[in-house]
Amino acid sequence: MKLLLIFFALLIYSCSSDKDKKVDLEIFKKQGEKINVFEANNVFDKEIDSKSILQLNQAQLNKKWTYEHYSSNNYYDHLVYEGKFQDVFKKNIGDYINKNNDSGSLLVSENFVFFSDEKGRIYKFDINSQKIIWELKIYDSSYNDYPKNIALFLNGDVLYAADNLGFVYSIDTQTGKTIWQQNYGIPFSSHLNFHKGILYVVNQNSRLYAFNPSDGQKIWSFESLSGLIKPSRSSNISLYDNKLLFSNDVGDITAIDLNQQVIIWTKNILSQNNISNNLVFKISNILIDKNDVFVSSNSGDLFNFNLDTGEIKWSQKLSSIQNHI
Repeated sequence: MKLLLIFFALLIYSCSSDKDKKVDLEIFKKQGEKINVFEANNVFDKEIDSKSILQLNQAQLNKKWTYEHYSSNNYYDHLVYEGKFQDVFKKNIGDYINKNNDSGSLLVSENFVFFSDEKGRIYKFDINSQKIIWELKIYDSSYNDYPKNIALFLNGDVLYAADNLGFVYSIDTQTGKTIWQQNYGIPFSSHLNFHKGILYVVNQNSRLYAFNPSDGQKIWSFESLSGLIKPSRSSNISLYDNKLLFSNDVGDITAIDLNQQVIIWTKNILSQNNISNNLVFKISNILIDKNDVFVSSNSGDLFNFNLDTGEIKWSQKLSSIQNHI
């Protein structure tokens, strides 16, 4: 009974203590508020003058597209485009399980086009003769029921491929024969990239691989954080000035010094809105223009980073996973 009386006495004392010792509910609620750097009404609030001078490099005619995103740093030159579509072949080529699928690579070298279908076949097509020069499929019948998503990279007379089944292999573009083939067991989830004789790709566990292009053997690897949900093509790689940037499926952008093989900086671009809405994180290509890095996602922001330091120069409220040019 004495213990009960003591408890009530303490309770009454705590409730009657001075106001400064109480929790201010309004201050407490404001601690969790997200502060926007840019006000909504300041974004695109002025009409752009149609007579404004836009400085562009001289337009050029391009007949070579060897990287999935045109270049190792995902930077697109000012290319000539006449605005006309031309059918080079009237028949369908390849089998697609999902007709709306736009994943995979389509590469061009002079008059030849290289691409793949979801059944896992890779094709070399001659635009002039409108004929298939060769087609290759490396998979046995046990993989027939799995849609293939194949990333391609072209380097001279060698075509490199990495897929969502964990295979990485190279093909002689003249003969259509496999040069070497490796299976690492974990699906690859990025496009292929190439720098100073080394092939780079990221798997669905957010592990970055550096491969020897002559035999497909691993030179080194680095694993970053990875989420429970594994969307296809969830990672992106960009290379410039001996620096490699890659993304993972939890919103991290990691910069690596390839000379020293050390991490320079890491930034996370995943917003709380994405987490609260349980959205699957998707990212644009990581575009590097000299010392500027541009990247956006479905998380709701477009960022401009400093390549050397990772410092955010500016950001805008813009939800997009389209490739920046």
